[in-house]
Amino acid sequence: GMEGQQHRPRTRGAFREDRHAVAGLERGGRLVHHAQRIALAAAFDEERARAFHQGMIGLGLTPYLAAENQGPIITVVRAPSDPKWNLQAFVDALKRRGIVISNFFNTPVPTFRVGCIGAITPADMRYAVQSMAEALNDLGIVSREPKQP
Repeated sequence: GMEGQQHRPRTRGAFREDRHAVAGLERGGRLVHHAQRIALAAAFDEERARAFHQGMIGLGLTPYLAAENQGPIITVVRAPSDPKWNLQAFVDALKRRGIVISNFFNTPVPTFRVGCIGAITPADMRYAVQSMAEALNDLGIVSREPKQP
């Protein structure tokens, strides 16, 4: 009969459900915290993109999108009209300074694309803008208004 079987108290099922409820509450708290972190990260991304957008204008360049339409990750900038402009040469000049950008564009007019994601600080953004200023000077780019299509 029943001699070899261990007696299990009836409360065990209820206890297990309570443990799941507590775990669920903890998980819910972590999800709320995670959502707050995502919101903070999104605000940080937007601030960084805004700073970069303004930095490009400060260099005499023209962002492809108006600031209010600019997303937080990819900033597209119109290529300068200067005849010395060469996207690959610009990419290479930035790479020498530790900045990597796309070496292609996918817009109807010539542009360059800068992606900004991850643990990139405002100081990093200032360095990127300064590096772009130096790269433009290296290439002898004087005329920085956009190429007309």
